[in-house]
Amino acid sequence: MGNQGGVVLPFRRPIAETLHVLSTVGVADEAPNAAWDDLMHAALRAWSWRDPESLDALADAIESVRPWVERDWSV
Repeated sequence: MGNQGGVVLPFRRPIAETLHVLSTVGVADEAPNAAWDDLMHAALRAWSWRDPESLDALADAIESVRPWVERDWSV
């Protein structure tokens, strides 16, 4: 009766890196959050204006958030 064993869950990141990320949560979020805000504004401008310059600004905004996305989704 009951659970006789445990389950080992593999971490996607080494524990030291995970602890470091957790210790800086909220502290280092200002730059990524600002970049994501810029991305949202660029998307709205591109949707409204539908001109090449707005699309270029949107592409630049996407590239500015890419490093954080790749870091968060890295194995």
